[in-house]
This record gives sequence, structure tokens and C-alpha cells, in this order.
Amino acid sequence: MVSSNTWGGSVTVQPETSAGNNKTGFSVSYTGVPQEACVTLATKLSQTSVIAETTINTTTTIGPVSAALTGAQCVADTGSAGNNTLKFKSLT
Repeated sequence: MVSSNTWGGSVTVQPETSAGNNKTGFSVSYTGVPQEACVTLATKLSQTSVIAETTINTTTTIGPVSAALTGAQCVADTGSAGNNTLKFKSLT
């Protein structure tokens, strides 16, 4: 399923494979995320017990992502347009 986010980018929800090669998990991906929102979303959501993996642009981290790491991985905006892609994966 694809829809749009508040920044004009896409939001995609898809099934994910978990233990035993079963598609019991899911992921939510966001494109066009501004830098400030990228840092906040990645830091806060990765701290929850539901999120197993967080991908910021092309780098995947298993477990919580620190503010320092998100600050290094989230890229600057171009004018008012966000340039970040976030993916949150849950295996529950």
C-alpha cells in the first residue's frame, strides 16, 4: 500500500519476513522526509519495543538509534524539500 506523507513524499507499508521465513512482520517507509523530522522520527521510533530495524537512507541499524547517529545519517534539505528516506521494520 502506498500513500503520501505530510511532506509530499510516499508512505509504503509492506509485509516483511520474520523467523521461519514467515511474513508475519511489516515495514513502513517514508520518502521526502526533512532533516529535522528525520532525526526526531528515527531516534524516537527506534526506541520503541515494536521497531526491530531502522533504515536511514541506505544505512540499517538493528535496535535503538542514537541522536548522534541519526544526526550523521539524515541529510540536509534542498530548500524546503526533504531528502531523507526512512524505513521502520517490525517483526511482531
